[in-house]
Amino acid sequence: TQSTWDQSSQLMVGILLFCLGIAQIIYGRNWHHAYSGKGQMQEEVKGINSGVFLNRVDHFNLTSTTTYEQKYWYVDDYWDTKQGPGILYIQGEAPGQIVGPRTIPLELAQELKGRLFALEHRFYGVSQPCRDWSLDCLRLLNHHQAMADIATFISAKTREMGDPNRKWLIIGGSYAGALVGWFKSKYPHLVHVAYSSSGVINTIVDYHQYMTQINIDMKKDPLCYTAIIDLNNYATIMIQRGTNEDKRKLKNAMNATFLEDLDFLMYFTDLYVGEVQYLSLIHI
Repeated sequence: TQSTWDQSSQLMVGILLFCLGIAQIIYGRNWHHAYSGKGQMQEEVKGINSGVFLNRVDHFNLTSTTTYEQKYWYVDDYWDTKQGPGILYIQGEAPGQIVGPRTIPLELAQELKGRLFALEHRFYGVSQPCRDWSLDCLRLLNHHQAMADIATFISAKTREMGDPNRKWLIIGGSYAGALVGWFKSKYPHLVHVAYSSSGVINTIVDYHQYMTQINIDMKKDPLCYTAIIDLNNYATIMIQRGTNEDKRKLKNAMNATFLEDLDFLMYFTDLYVGEVQYLSLIHI
């Protein structure tokens, strides 16, 4: 069968990547649930330190004491060591990072004279409890273990900060926002204030409303909407009806040759869906 991967195919993928790249340059990644909108943009946040915390691989297996290295970041520049609270910026389903400029966690640290921490979520970034991602290991990737990680971290840092009555504030957005709410409910003795932004606390299996809203937003720019629909249809046809060579070339162009077909289509869709959700791509 003759391959359908031609110059026009490569051009369509190139256009998509170019548009997403321009969006990154114009808007940057100021995530809505951590962005305050106050003040002038700074180049960077100074005084950031990082460390490694030894947390338990399985908090609920009393016969195992195996630990793993969980990365965290902290900022001490604004901390009142006598009265300042601990502030933990909870990380979600991505490699961890300390806050950037003009973000709520940093402003809270400044206003409350707190010690700011950010704890990377297990199984993301360098915080890997296992050597592989086998099914047996991935059973440890759940919100119960993640919350136990947080509880152990807060308890240890409370002792380190020298005051057993030290107040703590936790903050997070989206999935991490859900962790914030669940954590305050399960570990109320460890946290005084929980700040949950866009916390997804209710589980919805078929959440079609998300894509419905994305579709509405994209239609505000008919030219962009039409191009994205065409690209999405093209990728779907290539994956479902193209030759193995067609699929290999398409995945290779997106640096995603390791993905199975359905996973690739999800990844392809998320490229522009994420831009609409976070970066207002419709304004380009």
